[in-house]
Amino acid sequence: MSYQWYENGTNLLSGQTNATLALGSPALTDSGSTYQCVVSNQFGTVTSTPPANLTVTSVPQAPVVSNGGQNITNLLGDNVNITVNATGTTPLSYQWYVGDPAAGGTQLSDTNEYSGTATATLSISDAQIGVDDTNYYCVVTNVAGSTSNLIATLKLVYSAPVFSSSPASVTVLSNTAATFSCTIFGSAPQFQWFTSNKVAIVGANTASLTINPATTNQGYYVVVTNLGGAVTSSVATVTVVIPPPHSYVNYTNAGQIYAQNFDSLPVVTNTTINTANPVLITQTGSASGVTYSVDNPFDFAYPVIASGGVGGLGLTNTMKGWYGWGSVASKLGAHQGDQSTGGIIDYGTLSTNFVTGETNRALGLQSTSTTGNTAMGVKLINNGTNNLSYVTLSFTGELWRNQPGVNTLEFGYYIDPDTNNAFVPTNALANLIPGLFVSFAPSVSLTTVDGSQTNNQISLAVTNLNLGSWPTNTALWLVWQQTNSAGSSQGLAIDNLSFSAASVLPATVITPLNITAGSMNIVGSGASATVQFSFTNTPGLSFSVLATNNFAAPKATWPVVGQAVESPAGSGSYQYTNLVPVGNSQMFYLLRQP
Repeated sequence: MSYQWYENGTNLLSGQTNATLALGSPALTDSGSTYQCVVSNQFGTVTSTPPANLTVTSVPQAPVVSNGGQNITNLLGDNVNITVNATGTTPLSYQWYVGDPAAGGTQLSDTNEYSGTATATLSISDAQIGVDDTNYYCVVTNVAGSTSNLIATLKLVYSAPVFSSSPASVTVLSNTAATFSCTIFGSAPQFQWFTSNKVAIVGANTASLTINPATTNQGYYVVVTNLGGAVTSSVATVTVVIPPPHSYVNYTNAGQIYAQNFDSLPVVTNTTINTANPVLITQTGSASGVTYSVDNPFDFAYPVIASGGVGGLGLTNTMKGWYGWGSVASKLGAHQGDQSTGGIIDYGTLSTNFVTGETNRALGLQSTSTTGNTAMGVKLINNGTNNLSYVTLSFTGELWRNQPGVNTLEFGYYIDPDTNNAFVPTNALANLIPGLFVSFAPSVSLTTVDGSQTNNQISLAVTNLNLGSWPTNTALWLVWQQTNSAGSSQGLAIDNLSFSAASVLPATVITPLNITAGSMNIVGSGASATVQFSFTNTPGLSFSVLATNNFAAPKATWPVVGQAVESPAGSGSYQYTNLVPVGNSQMFYLLRQP
């Protein structure tokens, strides 16, 4: 076989006829040349493929680091990157260490804390004092050798504290607690609270300060420090309101009419409100709204307090004597029926802007698990000269939120000899008047309706309801409550209430009892004997049922044992059912109107 070498495909290299090509000492300009060999014998010729490539380099250079000895300062918890700038013959390889390169250190590998430990840039996550504040060096290696250089010394410092929320001023009732609080960005903060005249409060070393009881107007601020510095809040003030006596309706004369249309409740805009405590209610004419923080129970006439859960609605001139209550929590809302959280609700159609709006309001309830059973009521005190016995009451029941689960606004009353007692709605459960219950058929799904429309209203009334006796200097509580706090609760309200009371029955023309169209039955015997009345009469009346085992006793002395109830309301159909007292061989019954 014979051999012939070619350079760059065209240039024949004379004398290069061996199987091995020797170039001697190539120049840097020869770098990039290609070489092929043609081999021949008596049977043919073949050319080597692919061409061989020649790369000519200078003498390899060992790695050199140009940015060693850096002093890097970062905040505690920062993510830190440290980069080595190295030159030399490539390729270069890297390995990071912590410690002193002269004495040897600890080799790093990629973990949750470190990444890039075998690259030119080392990354440290969430750098911590006492762990990551140390020396870092990198060993850079190539074919000519390696170098170990101290690249950086990392120093970590604390970030100075920064307020993300500063203490806010509060208004509270006298002798109740006032609380200030703040939240801080920054590591390991320490707190010290001061009065506005720069007196440190002993033991006040947390993010919140509670003054209990708050008795005078005062300002407070907090200084927050850490190893990074200090920051001082602005002064927040506590305004102490002397609480007035709880309100009531002053009822002074028999026959006096007390009326309430609830139109002094806030007229709200078209913002849907879900109750809380405190709650911001945006009202017509007020772009910022009013924040209410109501007590439980709360007095509608009590001052408006923005925090602390001790205030009322401030309706001193229009809704004295009205109270709201929740068995779990007292909450307040105002809207047109789309509320999903329960509470005492200010119902009405919405305003379309901040200037005009529908002022016809109604007061209602919506019981849910967040409030428990809810109730509202009005407290009337008999400050007249006579005991009162007969009450005439009328109001409109309204449906604003309909749901699959039916709920009822039950009406009842109770008399409290102590006029200073708080609202206890459960006391009224002993004197419920079913004929005055507000109830609507449920819908198959959630819907909001306009309770101000007549098709979503019922008119309820009772004339000369016999209370027995409402003595002078005692409180009569009229109570509406929802005793079912299950989900899918209907939202029900009352409006246009009228009340009067009398000590004696007024002269009235009474339609004679149509007993011929009714019946009286005795069902059962012995201890389970039950008397049943059913009769018709003029709609809207009330009938007392009297009973005695002494027929000769004067009729005026026969005891009242119950009421004949009109059902359904307005039908003129009346019923009474009750057990016959045990141990009586005979009983005599009398219907009296009222």
